[in-house]
Amino acid sequence: MLSVLIADDEFIEREGISLLLGQSPYEFRIYMAGNGEEAMRCLEENDIDILFTDIKMPFMDGLELLIQANRKFRGLKIVIFSAFADFNYAKTALENKVLHYFLKPVDPDEFQEVLAEVVEAAMEEESKLKRYWEGGGADGINSFLTQKGPAPEELEQLFHGWEACSPQLFDLQDETETAIAAFFNGLEECFGENARCICVSEGIFLLLQKSGPFAEKSRRETEITEYFMHCGIRQACVILGGHGIKLETLPEEYHKMEEMLRLHFFVDGNQIFYAEEGCLLYTSDAAAELD
Repeated sequence: MLSVLIADDEFIEREGISLLLGQSPYEFRIYMAGNGEEAMRCLEENDIDILFTDIKMPFMDGLELLIQANRKFRGLKIVIFSAFADFNYAKTALENKVLHYFLKPVDPDEFQEVLAEVVEAAMEEESKLKRYWEGGGADGINSFLTQKGPAPEELEQLFHGWEACSPQLFDLQDETETAIAAFFNGLEECFGENARCICVSEGIFLLLQKSGPFAEKSRRETEITEYFMHCGIRQACVILGGHGIKLETLPEEYHKMEEMLRLHFFVDGNQIFYAEEGCLLYTSDAAAELD
């Protein structure tokens, strides 16, 4: 069931959108907010798939809400509605990947047509996220990596066949949704069955590669930088872990890699670090290279 948040300072408008949602063939879990600040709190506290928001609201208007929401919640699908046909509103909506801009009063037939497209996009996003291998769920893998719980069954099975791995920790928090999608969609083609990607937290991903012949550092750097360029990634950080890491030593190695992510804030462009050396190996102004 998809979750929907309706943000509007007019109660009757919120109820109207809720009624239209109820007339659709889909089932929704519906949340409501009377202004942008309430809406942002709701987004932070709940897993929302679709946001319907008015523009003119007190405390935080809909434009500021969609800008912050688009930056913070990457998979969120946003639809706005307003009584004003303003060019600047439409421009901001386009820049923030809003799926549709309704003018009030909302036409019921148009709403249902657009809703079908929005639901399809949200379902596709959900399906894509399910392909991101999470090693028994985010809670399970985080518990193991922080040495608070046992290894999830999926990791046990994986290492039974692999014996050891070479981990890489990616910080993609500042990347666009398109770049992140390209990153994930290309993993299978790039690494095949010899890699699994674990979603550790929002924008943080742990890539495990089956240990094979030890690759030279320059080769690993080249592979990653070329992959960043291919995906359109401009401002990301990757921490390269050791070679031949066993399941029982993975939490210790992960802790070392996670500690190094703080270096990401002091260097511009894409960066590559080796956890064992604790120093920057490579940085590039990917934005300039891509332009």
